[in-house]
Amino acid sequence: REVERKDIYIASESGKHGVIDANGNWIIQPKFDSFVQVKEKDVYIAEENSKYGVIDPNGKWIIQPKFDGFDFDFRLGKGHVYNTDFIIAVENEKLGIIDLKGNWTIPPRFDRLFQVKGKDIYLAEENCSYGVVDLNGNWIIQPTFEELIEVEGKDIYIAIIENRKYGVIDTNGNWIIQPKFDFIAKVKEKDVYIARENGKEGVMALNGNWLIQPEYDIIGSFDRERESLSMEDYNEWMLCDFDENNLAALHIAEQLGENIKQVFKTLVLKGDKNGYFLCVIPGDAEVDLK
Repeated sequence: REVERKDIYIASESGKHGVIDANGNWIIQPKFDSFVQVKEKDVYIAEENSKYGVIDPNGKWIIQPKFDGFDFDFRLGKGHVYNTDFIIAVENEKLGIIDLKGNWTIPPRFDRLFQVKGKDIYLAEENCSYGVVDLNGNWIIQPTFEELIEVEGKDIYIAIIENRKYGVIDTNGNWIIQPKFDFIAKVKEKDVYIARENGKEGVMALNGNWLIQPEYDIIGSFDRERESLSMEDYNEWMLCDFDENNLAALHIAEQLGENIKQVFKTLVLKGDKNGYFLCVIPGDAEVDLK
């Protein structure tokens, strides 16, 4: 893997990782179990004997390998960090923040930790509740939510409270949209939101007013996590009502305006005596049990 310096590469040999130059010579010998460059820094996170530390360009330890893990540059998982002067570190299955000298700026006490993009604040989960903390670990927004979702480019968060009700809060934790919806997601590149109420979805503005009344089973093309929506144009939203009595792949494909090969169906087959067989296949395919 090429690193940010164009003349060097992360390389592996016999399951160990190091760094080579443009001529294939080892700069850092391959002795590490895992290896990743710290973004915008000429240092590397390295794993040795199941412990993690940070090394310099010569392979010398800057931070000794004493941590159970670092969670760095992985948005899904335990956390994420944009400010590369600090790293999310793991100790005894708890997350905290260290600087590049290995000192804790936030001791490890959180279950999940995500840096808010462009800010030195973090979405944090502690004791099964989410809030927002600063670099000293002080609560900016108290941990009273089941989940908080950053809305990039906006000083707001989608907030989920008990009974999985969704709303939107500002940076002080005040409600902008009251938590009465079954689902909310921001539309990418649009300052509008998909919301579900009483089993139907519509489109609303940030002031909570409906732009499209909640009359549809599904609006838009949802991404995997359903935290945001991908739509190329405001006027090309897909508005669909589905008949629960006709979920045949061909019918669904026609409703979506998609090629049936792009629609998948799930089949569950029960054995004569015991056990089940589950498979996911294209809408126009069939299972050959022979």
